[in-house]
Parts: sequence; C-alpha cells; structure tokens
Amino acid sequence: MVCPSRRFYPICLTTPNNAKALEEYTRNVMDLYAKNFQLKNGRELGEANLVWAATIHQERKNRGTDEGVQGEKKDGLQTHVHLMVSARDADQKITLNPLGKADRFNRVQFQAEAVTQMQVQFGRVVPLGIAAKEPTRRQLVEQKVEEITSKAAANRKEKKPLTPEQMAVKDARLDGQVARVNTKLMAHEQLDPARVKDIAKERKYDNVFYATLGQIERNAEKGKDTPGPYAYLTTGRVTREPQLRTDRNREPNAEFATRLPKRQQEPAELPGIAALQRSVNKLGTALAAKGRSQDVRSDAEKEQDREIER
Repeated sequence: MVCPSRRFYPICLTTPNNAKALEEYTRNVMDLYAKNFQLKNGRELGEANLVWAATIHQERKNRGTDEGVQGEKKDGLQTHVHLMVSARDADQKITLNPLGKADRFNRVQFQAEAVTQMQVQFGRVVPLGIAAKEPTRRQLVEQKVEEITSKAAANRKEKKPLTPEQMAVKDARLDGQVARVNTKLMAHEQLDPARVKDIAKERKYDNVFYATLGQIERNAEKGKDTPGPYAYLTTGRVTREPQLRTDRNREPNAEFATRLPKRQQEPAELPGIAALQRSVNKLGTALAAKGRSQDVRSDAEKEQDREIER
C-alpha cells in the first residue's frame, strides 16, 4: 500500500514473523520499487539510489470499523513494516513520485512484483492436495497483475446518470458561475451560458469541465486571455490560435502607435567649465565702466599727458 505525502511516501508491508527474513524482503521490495520508475534516459535505479527508513511493528489495534473494540490489540500474527521513502533520489536530482503517470511508475506492476517476491522468498501458498507445475516469476507477476486489475474493476462503481432535477440544479449553479466569470471578461470575450451548459451536459458535468471553467475565471482575474474557451471546456486542452493582441488590457492598435522619442538629457557639465566661467565674469566686472566720466587710463599715461600740457 502506497500513500501520498509531501516529501515522503509511506509503504506498509506484511511479512512472516522472522526479523532477518523481513529485513531482506524489505530491501528486495525497495529494489523493485526503485526499478519500477521509468526514466527518460533509460537509466535504471536500485535500492542504493533511494533514501528510505523502515521500522518493524509487532502488533495492530482495532480501529472500530472491523470486529473487536476500538483500541484493542488484534489477535494473531501482526508483524508488519512501515517505510518512509524520500520523494527524491540519493543525489537529490531525480523526483520519485509513485502517484504520477502510469508510464513512469506502474503501481499495479509494483504491487504484483512485491507479492511475487514474497512467494519466491517465502514459498508459494497453494491448497492442500493440489499438485501443479511451479509457475515462473514472470507468470506469477502476470497473474497478480490480472488479479489486481480485475479486483479494481469489480470494486469500481458505475456512475449513475443524473436525474432531470439534479441537472436543473447543476445548470442553475452554472448560470451563476458563468455570470460571475463574465463580469471579469471584456464584452467580446464573455461566455454564452447556453453553450457552456451544452458542453457541461456533453461532458456529464465531470471534474475536468469544472476545472477548466475555474481556470478560465482565474485567467480573467489575472487579465489573461484563454484561447478558444469553448474548445478548452470541451477537451480540457488549450488551443493556441494566432492573435493580433497578446494583452487584452492594451488599447486597440497600440502595437502600431508611433512612439514619441524620449526627452534627451542635457549633457553633464565638464570639469573646469564652471571655474572658467567665474574667471570670465570677474574680468568682465573689472573692465566694466563705473560711470560715464571714469578715466580708465593708466598712471603712466596720465603723467605723460600732464607733462605735455606744461
């Protein structure tokens, strides 16, 4: 049994009450667990590539959902192992998620391999008095895969068709949801409620339909377009179409508007220019006439003029 967790995946194994054999079986199962991951580069992992820890429990307690009083210890052999497996390999480079796509980790195949490993390691249990040829390991795995698949199919309940009353309730809710989405869309992007309900009926109001409708609303809240919204609701996949505008918040024809040149900054003042300008200003002030009758001659010139006058 594999259960999801944020970073680790706990696994519960039930084995015979033999500590050493239990440890060996656990390592073998973890090796099968690692090898079941199908990597893109064809690399095969092993138990040494995992980060994991295990603890052995010798007893179980009633949960109250089966026979016995809740909290009481269960009778008989209850030895089992709990494991915590890291969601990344030992080098912290590869993500190991057993709950991902089946082509990367086949859970049915892993369960069949684990059960077959127990039969190979501890012996196959067969009814008394029946002599049969011992199957190969591959045949055992194939048998277990078929058993697990058949059991899952038998337990899977067929979804009952919706009654007209149930469909009416769902359509009423859809009207409200579509109206809310349309308040966040531009007028030419708003959804047609009748068309949305037709798609919902076609998809039998499944989770994919509601997930895509919710994504359209989230895109609208962020100011993003959802290309081909009706195809998206029908298929659950976004269809990229050529568009003139990629940002619906941009004004029409903004792509072709002539941009005004940026204001050029005045050149920075060169070092020494200010000091030179101050010197010129001082010289101008010194040469400026203080009055109309001001004598600007030098003392030697004035003395020479006085001697001529004598």
